[in-house]
Amino acid sequence: MTIKVKNSQDYLNRAAHIILKEIIKPVANPAVFKQPKLQITSSFAYRSKKAIGQCFAKEASDSKEINLITINPSYNSKCTLDVLEILHHEIIHASDNCFSGHRNYFRATAIASGLTGKMTATTATPELKDRYIDLIIRKIGTFPWDGINTEDFGKKKQTVRNCKVSCFSPECDFSFRTSRKNVDQIVNNVCPACTSSYLVDQDGVAVGQVQSIAA
Repeated sequence: MTIKVKNSQDYLNRAAHIILKEIIKPVANPAVFKQPKLQITSSFAYRSKKAIGQCFAKEASDSKEINLITINPSYNSKCTLDVLEILHHEIIHASDNCFSGHRNYFRATAIASGLTGKMTATTATPELKDRYIDLIIRKIGTFPWDGINTEDFGKKKQTVRNCKVSCFSPECDFSFRTSRKNVDQIVNNVCPACTSSYLVDQDGVAVGQVQSIAA
């Protein structure tokens, strides 16, 4: 039976407790490992909307005691396993208060606990994903919040598409784009570039009034 979580933040905090206790601490260097006080939220990273996760040293908190971890909300709608491996990565940072960056302690702990790949963008091994399922997903279920799509957010939807007008002659590469209203107002359809052919729209239909073209 899975435990019912209150919300996405409750889920992240419960998952973080399990990852820290069951996966990271047993393999971390005890001379370096520090039991962190974590505050985890789903929000965009500081100074970067593209970063998928971020951990702040405790000195950045008002109390100077808490490591804040953020998970990019655009990743929340992806597989729960993806969210967990991002969380795992950031908790390793917190466990030495971000001191080692992606080297030394971080690298050794990441590999020992089942993360692989480039250390700045780690992924979980198949064995680690099985542990996520056994230790976390079977206990508290899948991540309970939809993500958001920021790619088109705030962009005005294009309602007018310009038409392409070009010279009919294959030897002339003159062309331009304009609105259909402007195309309909063209009177002289002689190509202004080569003056030896006429203008057609993107469907190959002559535009404007056909004028006589000097030989």
